[in-house]
Amino acid sequence: MNTMTATTDHDQAEDDLVRRVKTDRQAFAALYDRYYPKILKYCSRRLYSQSVGEDLTSDVFLIAATKIESFRGQSDGEFSQWLYTIATNKINEHVRSYARRKELLQSAAQSRRIGQTETIDRSDHLDWPAVYEAILQLKPRDQTLITLRYMQELPHAQIAGIMNLKPAAVRVALSRAMAQLRERFNHD
Repeated sequence: MNTMTATTDHDQAEDDLVRRVKTDRQAFAALYDRYYPKILKYCSRRLYSQSVGEDLTSDVFLIAATKIESFRGQSDGEFSQWLYTIATNKINEHVRSYARRKELLQSAAQSRRIGQTETIDRSDHLDWPAVYEAILQLKPRDQTLITLRYMQELPHAQIAGIMNLKPAAVRVALSRAMAQLRERFNHD
């Protein structure tokens, strides 16, 4: 079996799992196991708190479980996009509701890490408190874009689907957000 066939078979198996998710609890459990760590990482990094990230990740999967009947996708990529969209909405709701971004940022800056157990891999050469402070000064949409692209390492096309934008618009918005970050660091 060549690599291309193995990849195609794997993709088909993942898509089949997504198609069964509405009627098969074990399919949902398998997708939960696959996506929980990714969604937790996204929520924790976006909110600079492992415990808040855990709470929101639980909410994301509760919403997904209760609204699975309304999910129209047929592929693993569409399911992933749907979960990230729910997570993004929950994060934005949390930030608006509690206005705790400054407190979360100060906590992350003081600990120089994200969450209680996971540090960012590239933290050796960056001043993360300054990075967090600069990101916090951006608009929430730009914060989301930067987190999805550079911390979650999602492709432009998937970010576009999550944020209801075109991939070209994602590239432009990311470029502008990064220019704003560079400008903040150049003035300091």
